[in-house]
Amino acid sequence: WDASYIDEGRWAGPYFGHHAPYVCKYRDIHIPVAADAEE
Repeated sequence: WDASYIDEGRWAGPYFGHHAPYVCKYRDIHIPVAADAEE
């Protein structure tokens, strides 16, 4: 995974390492934002 291309790196920055830390960050930050946008 490398999400640094999203919003010129401001979304998640360069991704290094295993999936678990990235998944936690994705769930904690971006899932609630997406849910709010749908309402």
